[in-house]
Amino acid sequence: MKGSLVCMKPTPDLDLYLILKKLCYGIDDCDDLKKKSKDFGDIYACDVNGEQLYEEILDVRMLIPTRKNLNIERPEELLEFIVQYEYESVFPNLRISIQILLTIAVSIASCERSFSKS
Repeated sequence: MKGSLVCMKPTPDLDLYLILKKLCYGIDDCDDLKKKSKDFGDIYACDVNGEQLYEEILDVRMLIPTRKNLNIERPEELLEFIVQYEYESVFPNLRISIQILLTIAVSIASCERSFSKS
């Protein structure tokens, strides 16, 4: 099992997932974040508005530091924060984006090929 997890490679549209800590704590270049948000919104246009997603990320960046003893490092922790404090209507695009990222399939075809050769 551990070997198959090592072989997992994220797809390019998972950029938001990979920089979650930067998203939450503002350690990212805003222009880059805006582009990634727009790209994500373009990919999932029927579910997410990329421009609004960018604005929601900026808002959540300001909100998280106001909560004491809160350290968000994983997407499910950010989703839990949004749901726990009933921010679903405040951050709808961010919530949907996190749900997409948590449920999207990750390709492990290279691992499957290595198992089939044995």
